[in-house]
Amino acid sequence: MLEPFGRTYVTASMPGVDLRWLGERHRGIIEALRERDPERSAEALRQHAVEVARLVGAVSPDGDRGSPPRPR
Repeated sequence: MLEPFGRTYVTASMPGVDLRWLGERHRGIIEALRERDPERSAEALRQHAVEVARLVGAVSPDGDRGSPPRPR
């Protein structure tokens, strides 16, 4: 399993990825940590993990990564 920096690097390297969108994916985590709110931090991390799982699932078997899905 890749370390967090490695996973972010791989995602940021995907063709067509919107780096502002990618950065926004971490805003809730950072805000919760700054506020020292353990419950909110844990929930933000859980939501992020679910979103990352969807992103990884969007990678097709032939290796074509395309653009990451944007949350609705």
